[in-house]
Amino acid sequence: SFVPWSMALSGSELLRAVAKRFLDASVLSRWEAFMGDHEGVFAPDDQLEPGEYPLRCQEVHQSFIKLVEEDIENQVRDLGSSSDAFYKICDDAEHDQAQDEQLQAFIKLVLSSTDFQIFADIMSDRAKRGYFFSILGQWRGTLG
Repeated sequence: SFVPWSMALSGSELLRAVAKRFLDASVLSRWEAFMGDHEGVFAPDDQLEPGEYPLRCQEVHQSFIKLVEEDIENQVRDLGSSSDAFYKICDDAEHDQAQDEQLQAFIKLVLSSTDFQIFADIMSDRAKRGYFFSILGQWRGTLG
């Protein structure tokens, strides 16, 4: 049954718990597989100006956002909270200068998944994508 986040975990505890779960190898593997399966969509197109992408790239990005949102919803629900409460905590923490730097970085990671340009940049360059997942894997060990 649903337990309000304030009764189960404090805001920063919920963020840290979700961050740990987000950085789990199984989640990162699922994201990496998704990106690998769709990387061809982001191949350079001689018909477009640099930085422009065909509509199908937007569709892939929307599918990735849905994947991330499902991961958030599942993890937050497993921790006894709701995605609405989680996003409210993220919003509040994003503007809280006293918030833990690692949690600030996690919030930026979650929010950046909605930024098409960042996603397209990672999708267009296998080396950048590898570096992105390498950093996330290393970061996992720092959350204690």
